[in-house]
Amino acid sequence: MQRLAQACERYSPLVGLEEAPQPESLLLDVTGLEHIFGSEESLARQVQQELEGQGYEVRLAVADTVGLAWAWAHRTHHAPRDAQKALPRQASGIKDNAPTLPHSQALQQPCQVRAHLHHAERDGYFVRDAESNGITRSVIDALPIAALRLSDPVLDLLGQLGIMTVGQLKQIARGSLAARLGNEPLRRLDQLTGAAAEPIVPHQPLTALIVSWSLEFPTSRREAITQILLRLVERLVEQVVPTDQGIVELNCRLQCEGGQTREFFTGLFRPSIDAKYLVDLLMLRLDQTALPGPIAHLCVSVPATAPLVWRQQELFATGSLAAERQLSLLINRLSGRLGAGGVVRAVPHASHQPERSFRYVPLTGTRDKPKRPAAKRAAAFTAQPGQLPLALYAPPRPIEVMSVVPDGPLVWFRDRAAQHRVARQWGPERIATGWWRGRSIERDYYRIETESGTRFWIFRLTDGNWFLHGEFV
Repeated sequence: MQRLAQACERYSPLVGLEEAPQPESLLLDVTGLEHIFGSEESLARQVQQELEGQGYEVRLAVADTVGLAWAWAHRTHHAPRDAQKALPRQASGIKDNAPTLPHSQALQQPCQVRAHLHHAERDGYFVRDAESNGITRSVIDALPIAALRLSDPVLDLLGQLGIMTVGQLKQIARGSLAARLGNEPLRRLDQLTGAAAEPIVPHQPLTALIVSWSLEFPTSRREAITQILLRLVERLVEQVVPTDQGIVELNCRLQCEGGQTREFFTGLFRPSIDAKYLVDLLMLRLDQTALPGPIAHLCVSVPATAPLVWRQQELFATGSLAAERQLSLLINRLSGRLGAGGVVRAVPHASHQPERSFRYVPLTGTRDKPKRPAAKRAAAFTAQPGQLPLALYAPPRPIEVMSVVPDGPLVWFRDRAAQHRVARQWGPERIATGWWRGRSIERDYYRIETESGTRFWIFRLTDGNWFLHGEFV
């Protein structure tokens, strides 16, 4: 989001992020800029084209308040097509549904309120009400409660009370509303209508986290290289600390005598600002890098940072904090010796085919990590506990089965030398491979419980062969 905010500075002198733990919207103040871009609609169209050119799906609105711009930009995602053509003037919001990065953007122009809901033949960006000095009441009243940017507990309580729209919420007396739900709903209502100011807080511009060191006399001495790296990393830490961020990735580029270069990368399980520890991890990677000659130039950069987590120190370092720290140190050192791809974890992946329902991502750094929003990642795995095995065999093992009648319930199956008598079975559940990967293969899966209480996951192919694919442990 910071990079997108910086890119949008060409369209507005004031670009900020929405107020949220993990911002998904950008806010742009476009007051008095229409003459530079020809018109406000031209400005909005250029912003939309800029972001679409970077691969984002954009939802944009222009309104007189940040609240209305945000609400309308998010509302249009679920609105009918012709309703999406009507948007407000002096603030705009853009919503991105690209799988790589959730992003939305709002432009605000705090001038006189002139809102009128109009439908253009092509997509517009403005809402106006020429008959009054306030934002269109019908537009606001029809907005869902979620358009007010309320916290989840307040939204849940309002849902239990049957309050679904802004209009219904406005019918409650302000004193009663504050007494029951606090000041948050009143503040958001006032920000939406313009009764309360909502200034855009400028985002912090990105600074290039990169430092370098040139040697007059190239060296291969480990001690000298370590000291130089320590000074470089200390300079990087000094830049990161004021932002309450920690380093999670370090990239080191070495230029050797003769012009040849070597580059290596190290990632961390948790962000750190310990310069000596970071240099130790770099040296682990350097020890595995074959250098063609003495080093003449070093360059260290920080591709990624993350917020630091501050915790109360323990009097005796024997509790959970000490265990977490030791685990972090172990993962970082193993990744330093084995590479980021050597220490991984499994994450759910949206696929019905069992072998493809997960994938491995590195535990350290941010490279190769899933980019989808958390809600979509969770939706990729919807099976109830106990429906799928915790252990899969790769590849599935062929087994022999016995049933009283063809296609009837199984009596027993033999896996290698062990024979298991079947007590209960559930199924079948048909799972087919993706047609786009080649010849489609259909499998009928069964959950089997043996007389000993062990449960297995087996399947039968259309040719009648049976395989053991997993075990419920």
